[in-house]
Amino acid sequence: MPAGKARTLFSRGKAAPALIASLALFAVSSMGRAPFAAAPAAPPAARAKVLASPPDYPTIRVQELFIPMQDGVRLAAGLFMPEGGKPGEKFPVLLEYLPYRKDDGTAARDYGIHSYFVHRGYVTARVDIRGTGRSEGSPPDREYSDREQEDGLQVIDWLSRQPWSNGNVGMFGISWGGFNSIQHAMRRPPALKAILACDATEDLFQDDVHYPDGLFHFDEYEISMEVQPAISPSPRQS
Repeated sequence: MPAGKARTLFSRGKAAPALIASLALFAVSSMGRAPFAAAPAAPPAARAKVLASPPDYPTIRVQELFIPMQDGVRLAAGLFMPEGGKPGEKFPVLLEYLPYRKDDGTAARDYGIHSYFVHRGYVTARVDIRGTGRSEGSPPDREYSDREQEDGLQVIDWLSRQPWSNGNVGMFGISWGGFNSIQHAMRRPPALKAILACDATEDLFQDDVHYPDGLFHFDEYEISMEVQPAISPSPRQS
């Protein structure tokens, strides 16, 4: 998206969740700038205008596809796409990249978050990490592995090269999605222009859920992540 032509993101009379509000303001400032340059604070009048903007694209098309990796494994992706635009119109893309099974684990919340941006001129992609959900392959041996990040770089590149993409990609997420947004930004892929990481950190030992303040922590989350790979994929793949 060219600098100075950022889309406005909020509809009048609706209170957006904190994630949506933060990502919207950040995406407006950063999508199309040099990767990871600090975005200047918008003046109050500009922020008020953003908060008052109506949706530009009333119709959404949801599409599932598989993104090919270099080793032949395919990652399952749900695309949320605006309809009703100009012929040949291209859009920036927002990526959420998680192991939490898009077809059931996060299905109830995905549409509400992703559709908000699609109505305002973004394509969004909800991608299952390798070996989780409907994605092929074996799960990585640990959180935030090199394999996860290498796949993610290929996903970002693929999204940037599609005919409906303007070449600018952003990442966002809470917790896991925030962690891997930071980690992908550190690798500086050319197409990644903006990230928003909520409840996330670059210091995994000090600030992650496993060793908060250096103390070992264990709860049902660890158990659920160990059990999840044994759950059958969506019936559509069986």
